[in-house]
Amino acid sequence: MATLADKRKLKRQEKEEERKNIDFLVKRQAERDRDMIKVKKNGFVNNLAYSYKAIWQYDKFQFMMMILSSVFEAAASIVPIVIIKLLLNELTVGQDRERVILYAIAAALSLFIATAVFQNGNNLSVYRFMLIKLRLGFLKGQRLMNCDFVQLDDRRFHMLNWKASEAIFGNHNNTVGIEIVFNDTRSLTTQVLTIAAMGTAILLVSPWFILLLAVTIVCSFLLQLYVDKVNKLIADIRFLFAPICTYIFHQGGSFETAKDIRFYNMTNYLMDKYEFNHGKILVNDKRTFRNTRQREHFDTVMALVQDSLTYGWLCYAVLYRDMNIATFAMLVLALSTFSRNLSSLLKYSASVLMQTRYIDDFRGFLDYAEGHNEGISVPTAFPQGMRFTFNDVSFRYPGADADVIKNISFTIEPEEKLAIVGHNGAGKSTFIKLLTRLYEPTSGEILLNGVNVASYDKNEYYKLIAPVFQEIAPFAFTIAENVTMKEAPSDMTRVNECLQSAGLWDRVNGLPKKANQCLSNDWEADGTNMSGGEQQKLALARALYKDAPCVVLDEPTSALDALAEEKLYQEFGSMVQGKTSIYISHRLSSTRFCSRIALFEEGTIVECGSHDELVAQGGKYAEMFRMQAQYYKMEGEHV
Repeated sequence: MATLADKRKLKRQEKEEERKNIDFLVKRQAERDRDMIKVKKNGFVNNLAYSYKAIWQYDKFQFMMMILSSVFEAAASIVPIVIIKLLLNELTVGQDRERVILYAIAAALSLFIATAVFQNGNNLSVYRFMLIKLRLGFLKGQRLMNCDFVQLDDRRFHMLNWKASEAIFGNHNNTVGIEIVFNDTRSLTTQVLTIAAMGTAILLVSPWFILLLAVTIVCSFLLQLYVDKVNKLIADIRFLFAPICTYIFHQGGSFETAKDIRFYNMTNYLMDKYEFNHGKILVNDKRTFRNTRQREHFDTVMALVQDSLTYGWLCYAVLYRDMNIATFAMLVLALSTFSRNLSSLLKYSASVLMQTRYIDDFRGFLDYAEGHNEGISVPTAFPQGMRFTFNDVSFRYPGADADVIKNISFTIEPEEKLAIVGHNGAGKSTFIKLLTRLYEPTSGEILLNGVNVASYDKNEYYKLIAPVFQEIAPFAFTIAENVTMKEAPSDMTRVNECLQSAGLWDRVNGLPKKANQCLSNDWEADGTNMSGGEQQKLALARALYKDAPCVVLDEPTSALDALAEEKLYQEFGSMVQGKTSIYISHRLSSTRFCSRIALFEEGTIVECGSHDELVAQGGKYAEMFRMQAQYYKMEGEHV
């Protein structure tokens, strides 16, 4: 019989084995994902020039202040050393009281002016750099909203987006990003000026000091380059877990998930997931800390060797080479300042080199997220109507092994009422996304009146279509703005007409501010929320308001019952007379009014015809219709 100690030992062994398995999986996933998030790399100089160009473009004053502040900061280090030598010379040799007082006053004023300028410059740069980061964030936001739609379903895209955000706004402890490039570059300028002045003074006494300091500091610099490179790789692994923690943290306070979390007692489950992923972050942070600490220990040893040799030689020079106290004091300060600034110069050089890798992440995202929207202009009118033709079109999601749309050849006639039906996952919504150019075909082509739609400017092409998709997400703006998709619409009469046509006017008319009521209480205390069915009607009103020549309804009425959906489709069909209209529904009874029905199955069209024709054929459509009709009869609904 196993003892308590044996059971504990067995449990520890199981935990250790589980930890090893997890570490193996994490390592393998990290290697795979590190390869996945690689983008085209720009060189150090190229990235540095990009950073300077961005700063100059968005805030020239900030750029000039960087140079001015660096000059005065260097002066604040150099002036005291020169003044001390002059004072000691005067005190030990000249003994001119007036000159001593003059030197002291000059030193105080110089230090006050230099310190005031560079400190005010530093304080001002903190505020002004926020504006630069906002401009870069605006650029990133534009790419997010104009990138190819399919990229939003790409994990690599989201990882690059996360890294780009860090390059602009910094990480959890604000040690990376373009602002660090700016601050470190300013420090480098200061150090170059200081080193030039101090180095000149030291060379006049003994060039061996320069060589000694350079050797020890370069050793530290090379080690820092290596450590920074390793730490950047560790930081890339961190991106595998940080988004998960952020997601769980957000979902914990989300109104949409609050009910499920409470009713299914998910608190411990979510917190365990958070703890597991956050633990991986801490492991990587610990590795970074350990690497940095070891480098700092090496720097301490190098500094001890450097100081021992320096001060030993200076004491020898005073005792046996008749070096006066003023020169001794100046050299002590000069050597200390030179050493400190040379060490900082190399340290900040390594830091800038590392930070440009984050700038490269930002640029990599901009390149990767660049949408392909340009093209020829779309005709202003279509006298003969709009005919869409699919020629052997296939589509496969990035990274997928199989096509979800397979070799479809199909024509949508002008002003046709077309229904797209089929089981879930049959390819109906993907077909519509290809038609609307949210997705581009993997092979084949889609023609509009004989012209490949891929040749049209995408933004102009979007104006031809008023879609209502399955996933409806109203914006936290007013109801009117959600209908018109622009600020402060002037034609409120038309807005109200569209709301009435979509069956939402009674609900809107009962609100205190009518169509000017905000659809969120996050921004306004008296904001309102809409049910799923009301949101779908709002999307229908939006499509009516756009008044495009082609209307697409991709199961927007799933929150309604079958009779309500059928009625709404028929009413909507009468409203869009003279337009090409496409309806997707899994309820076959709702689309009987359409002139043609296409049945999708496994990414292909297996049957096509009118409702009566397809029922008469006795194929898959007829079988689906009989099954659904039987269900609705059981529910007491007319079919």
